[in-house]
Amino acid sequence: MIVVHHIAADGWSLSPLARDLATAYTARCQGEEPVWEPLPARYTDYALWQRQLLGDPDDPDGLLSRQLAAWSGTLAGLPEELKLPHDRPRPAVASHSGGRVRLRIDAELHTALTELARRSGASLFMVLHAGLAALLTKLGAGTDVPVGTVIAGRDDQALDDLVGFFVNTLVLRTDTSGDPAFTQLLDRVRGTALAAYAHQEAPFEQVVEALNPARSPARHPLFQVALSLDADEAAVFGLPGLETSRIPVPTATAKFDLDIGVYERRSEQGECLGLNGTLDYATDLFDHGTVEDLAARWVRLLEAVVRDPDRPISGIDLLSDSERRDFLGDAGRPATAAGTIPECFQAQVRTVPDAVAVVANGATLTYRELNGRANRLAHALVARGVGPEDLVGLALPRSQDLVVALLAVLKAGAAYLPLDPEYPARRLAAMVEDARPVLLLTDSASEKSGDLGATTPCLLLDAPEFLETLQGMPAADPVTRLSPDHPAYVIYTSGSTGTPKGVVARHASVVNIAAQYRDRVFGPAAERLGGRRLRVALTASVSFDASWGQLAALTSGHELHVPDTPTWADADRFVAWLSRDRIDTVDATPSYMRVLYDRGLFTDERWRPSVAVLGGEELPDRLWTELLAVDGLQAHDMYGPTESTVDALQARLDDAESPVLGHPPPAPGPTYWMPRCGRCHPG
Repeated sequence: MIVVHHIAADGWSLSPLARDLATAYTARCQGEEPVWEPLPARYTDYALWQRQLLGDPDDPDGLLSRQLAAWSGTLAGLPEELKLPHDRPRPAVASHSGGRVRLRIDAELHTALTELARRSGASLFMVLHAGLAALLTKLGAGTDVPVGTVIAGRDDQALDDLVGFFVNTLVLRTDTSGDPAFTQLLDRVRGTALAAYAHQEAPFEQVVEALNPARSPARHPLFQVALSLDADEAAVFGLPGLETSRIPVPTATAKFDLDIGVYERRSEQGECLGLNGTLDYATDLFDHGTVEDLAARWVRLLEAVVRDPDRPISGIDLLSDSERRDFLGDAGRPATAAGTIPECFQAQVRTVPDAVAVVANGATLTYRELNGRANRLAHALVARGVGPEDLVGLALPRSQDLVVALLAVLKAGAAYLPLDPEYPARRLAAMVEDARPVLLLTDSASEKSGDLGATTPCLLLDAPEFLETLQGMPAADPVTRLSPDHPAYVIYTSGSTGTPKGVVARHASVVNIAAQYRDRVFGPAAERLGGRRLRVALTASVSFDASWGQLAALTSGHELHVPDTPTWADADRFVAWLSRDRIDTVDATPSYMRVLYDRGLFTDERWRPSVAVLGGEELPDRLWTELLAVDGLQAHDMYGPTESTVDALQARLDDAESPVLGHPPPAPGPTYWMPRCGRCHPG
């Protein structure tokens, strides 16, 4: 038995050590002393050479100082911790207990990955690294992805046959931002790796000291995921008269959150025979099945990029066929609608022209009247040069004018930027500065409350001269070259960094959401009420794109009722307004719905809504149960970020006893549910 501590021998050392053992064993079996060829250098020579090469640590011009300065610049601002899909919270102190998942990549994919590397002027390791970085980004790790790796450190042929510790650890920081094509990401990874190799002599522990990151006994500093690629040394060394085999001894330990080792198998002729791999994981954080899924998704991603390396990483599908069936059911894909928002609205104008479309502040507009007013304003906008792909700001209070202006902007072919006058002035100014709309539509009161028109042309909709201009505009539908792929609106989210960022939604996406509300929310409720048209409350600000769950009333032939801000903000007044106007559909966050429920909204026998739509927050079990018990109430739990044009998942409360996230809105068919999971999103 030979026991060698890692500080005395690295992985490369095992081959010369095995050869020396075989030479000695063969000689002793023959009664002779072993004879070795003299080595050109010894480990002590390497140690002295390395110390001389790196120079005095206090010398600012020495190699060590220069390399540490380079690493400090490269890794400045590195995330303290990579956000991975953990099954459990990270403990305060890591136990270092580990498990292992095995990975197998067949010869065909191995060959394709090698060919992709050759065409890209990269190495196989770089392709695997780029694939891993893309995978981690798609699993929620962000776009600043540090991955640790080891480098042999034997950059002189004289060191090849030495037994000793030469390896060093490098941090490869990968930028996956901007949704690059895989080939672009591979170029970034190649540049990062080459820069790291050029500064490989600086010992990792000294890099850590120079950067001085936040230390924690819970995690490894600078990186939590490691990747290495080695030749498979499974070939057994021979001992005369003995059969020998390799027996791996698992240690059940984990140095990092994930430690991925890949071993390349090739024939004597250099043909690709496949890749074997191991994923050692921290059992503090991961279940075995989670890491198996991660390994399978990595292989799936690599298979996708060799087929289409120019595909953006956002377009790479990580779901298996069975997972896709679980999410979407037998329908396969969600049903989609066609057309643009103006086309959907105008279809209702033709169908129910004299039905009430909008009710606000005691005044009503029929579909014919609303269409005429919106058309006149749209023609006025077109006359000012507004058209497809332009952005028009809307800074108007909750009123009929707001609905008219929103439709007019869309009819003119432009997209709208909602600027809620109730928002802080600094946020509104920042949105205008960032989005740069070609025009702002507002009124006298809103203009005075904030200096929105300081740098952008501003049109006062209540100015007497403009009202006179509108009277001369045609009431017919304007003709614009608007397509479903044109932008419909820009909504500013809170932003992952705290800075609001604009998200563009296409007409096709909004029309699809409106169709889902028509068919799955409004339609069943109207049928239960004898086929009458619903009264739908516009509860959300149009600066919140969940408002399209209510604005969809206008593309479905129902009545849109607009409460003013004081009514909406006061729960007692709002409940009274809902009862007075006999509102059928109420949409609110669970926390506000809780307030409305406690104010008696659903217990008043004289009138209560027929539809409740909730979203934006976690829906508590108690509220779910209480709403489920309301006789005749159809309630829905919705979830979806702005980037997916909201309501990507829908759940009917009467289809489950406890809160669930739901499923994508499919064509009619079996329903599949995804249980609520704190890892994904509350709700």
